[in-house]
Amino acid sequence: MGQVNFKGLAREAGYPRIYEFSDLTSWDLALNHLLKEEGPIFVDLRSSQERTTPKTSAASTASNPGMPSVAPYKIRERRVAARERR
Repeated sequence: MGQVNFKGLAREAGYPRIYEFSDLTSWDLALNHLLKEEGPIFVDLRSSQERTTPKTSAASTASNPGMPSVAPYKIRERRVAARERR
């Protein structure tokens, strides 16, 4: 099966800024900057089909190993707050 070129699609759709991340560390380092950028922006988060054991964090539990501890609505609230601080 072929791969979809999301960056190309975003470019053709007119997004002025396009970012691609293929590892969690780079994404984590860039997130605060991305949330402060003037939109629209397009972010392509690349993942692999490789099955690995996630690293556990303080927020991890036996039933939720290494999963994000931030709910999606909290991420939106953070983005709105970052825009208001500008």
